[in-house]
Amino acid sequence: MSKRSRNHDLLLLLIVITILLVFLVDQSVAFGAGNIPSDVLSEIAKKAGGGILGGMGAKKFGGLDIKRVYFGNWLRDYSQAMDVAGLSKLARQTIINLVMALGFLAHGYATDEFEVTEERLGVYLPVEHIDNPKGYNDGQDARTVHPGLRGPVDPQELQIDPRTGMKNYIANENGTWDTSAACIRRTLLKCIEVGRRAKGGSDADSYEAYRLLGTALHTLEDLTAHSNWCELSLRRLGHGQVFCHVGDSCQIDTPSGRAPPLVTGVFGAADFLHSLLGEASDHISEASVSDLTKAMTTARSGPGSDPSGDALRSLFFQMPSGGGNGLSQEFDNLSEIRSRTAPNSGFDPAQMSPQELHSTLWKVLKFRDNVCKSIERTIEKIPGLSTLSEKISNAVNKFVFTTLEPF
Repeated sequence: MSKRSRNHDLLLLLIVITILLVFLVDQSVAFGAGNIPSDVLSEIAKKAGGGILGGMGAKKFGGLDIKRVYFGNWLRDYSQAMDVAGLSKLARQTIINLVMALGFLAHGYATDEFEVTEERLGVYLPVEHIDNPKGYNDGQDARTVHPGLRGPVDPQELQIDPRTGMKNYIANENGTWDTSAACIRRTLLKCIEVGRRAKGGSDADSYEAYRLLGTALHTLEDLTAHSNWCELSLRRLGHGQVFCHVGDSCQIDTPSGRAPPLVTGVFGAADFLHSLLGEASDHISEASVSDLTKAMTTARSGPGSDPSGDALRSLFFQMPSGGGNGLSQEFDNLSEIRSRTAPNSGFDPAQMSPQELHSTLWKVLKFRDNVCKSIERTIEKIPGLSTLSEKISNAVNKFVFTTLEPF
């Protein structure tokens, strides 16, 4: 079988499996906001031949791998903040910082492969969501706001392809415009390319492949989420009074007779920006200053508190297979930060530049992320360590809270 044929079969298999899962999974799963259950990804990994998924063989995705895939899916939702409405009101870095904070709350991590960068976040592109580009930016060229945004809409994009019954912007690749079908293909091919490089032992390439897989799955999910697919399916099942979101006279010829075309909705950028800011406000309210002060007080004076951190260090050495050795080295770096910011050291965070403050806080967050990842990996390999993992989690939370307190 040729390489081109294998890639085509892989793409087709992913599409078929994803569509089947949309209709067969439990409602509580199907209506989640892009939440991908571990058993779903495991089945895809088992059945896909070749490429990044085939390279995984019959192994299940680990808990962290699921989060890495979902991170790519999640980012596509929040890339919609990087559109004309958002960029004309907020600086790019402000939006990135806001999404990064929401990402930490959503995934529990903020560094390394979970870091929200401008490149990973990208910008809003209708093809990534199978959105109807009609009226985008009131006909003005959005690239004057950000070079990554799409250009003015070609009226031909909005026409119906008589061969498929779908709008041209969805899958008709015979024009000069981009399509969602091409977007999915590009992303999956990039995922496969990066995943094959990961066979050399590169964790960074593996994590990037997971993120790209999540990106492609997001667009596949949006086929049913953003279109009249379900309404058309009900019509096909004989429910003639279902409104398909097009005019009664908008009909096309199909093998089963006349039927409405498959179309998708337009994107409300202003509505999304308000939703994003509202979500951030909700999270800030949940983590109010009084709550944070209470948490720091508890960490500082609670049972088992250890200003020196010796208890935490000893717990690292209890982790099997030397998993805590590298963490102990990072612990020493944070101990140096704690000594510089001790109450009697004369430390004043107001004297730090934004770059210095970011660098210092990043070290603390990176330490916390590495501890949590190490715990997750260890528990996956060696069941029955819940007591030790709980002790380490509690100890590291106290250590991180008290380290952040001076800032």
